[in-house]
Amino acid sequence: MTVPVPVPVDLAALSRAATAVDRVKVDLPLDYVAETLWGTSFVAVRDRLHGPCPVHEADGDDHDPSLHVWREDTGTWRWRCSPCAEGGDVLSLLRWASSLSFPDAVAEAARLLDSMPADWVGTRVEARAAADPGELEASLAGYRDQLAESAFAEAHWDAWLAGRGLDALGASAARLYEDWGVGGSDWALCVPHRSPGGALTGLKLRSGDQKWAATGSRFTYLYGSWRDEGRPEVVLVEGESDAWTAALLWPERDVLALPHGVAKPKEAWLAPLRGRTVYVALDSDEASDPVADLWMAALATEAERAVRLRPAAGKDLGDHVAAGGKAAEVRRTLLPLAVRAVHQQVRDSGVTSA
Repeated sequence: MTVPVPVPVDLAALSRAATAVDRVKVDLPLDYVAETLWGTSFVAVRDRLHGPCPVHEADGDDHDPSLHVWREDTGTWRWRCSPCAEGGDVLSLLRWASSLSFPDAVAEAARLLDSMPADWVGTRVEARAAADPGELEASLAGYRDQLAESAFAEAHWDAWLAGRGLDALGASAARLYEDWGVGGSDWALCVPHRSPGGALTGLKLRSGDQKWAATGSRFTYLYGSWRDEGRPEVVLVEGESDAWTAALLWPERDVLALPHGVAKPKEAWLAPLRGRTVYVALDSDEASDPVADLWMAALATEAERAVRLRPAAGKDLGDHVAAGGKAAEVRRTLLPLAVRAVHQQVRDSGVTSA
């Protein structure tokens, strides 16, 4: 019988390797890594740094910079990108964003640390100043006065709503004025965005069929947050006019909308959806379908239940209604059974996502 010969273990080498790993996690600033490798500039927000994600920012998709960097009390640098559902320490960032193996990530981190100037100071960009709330309120009041007093403006926007099929649901400029605080002139519809507490954060203007023009905040809250009553069922849509459509189709449900077009889930947007049945009614097209899949996956561990809604005609709820579609005719797709089973196990365990 041959007795295997033990392979000698170099304990000193292992100790040096462990020390090197611990050293870069503490001594190598994550903002230095991001600035050096990807040219990232950060905004300081309280005790964290916010910058564009090096992965999905490359696709021009990081409208609201979602790479958050901070230093824990232990001294370790940490990062998180909620839309990508990724996070960790400096080595995990290098492995994820640069597709490196663990040994290569350690070597790259050591190289960066050795080359970092002793007096290095990170590049910071100034956060965009928030619009003056008083000026926003005054501007909105002007549009609301015009819509209330001008028969021409009301008729103009009633015609636009009719083109979206919303008149069949009882929508009118006057109803939007009452239900959503919308104003308008003979050339532009003025749509206010508010915080969950009701503070006016920004305005969006639309002239006929042209794209929205925005002023005010970065529209960080889901549109309709100030109207959210916390009912068990909520519909998530893509854009303001779809929010109005969904509210008319399903008056028994709350309605929330992504504030600036199709966008991946982020922590601040998932928070009001937790523990509820969420109907994901994003557009049904090449751009939105992959993002809707990300929302369904994120909601698997956040929502009571997630249901994908698709219009029977066209790409969105407006097209569906304009084609004469009814609420009951919107197609429903539940989470796949395997995902729902995992979802149930997670909920039963009492574990919540970070």
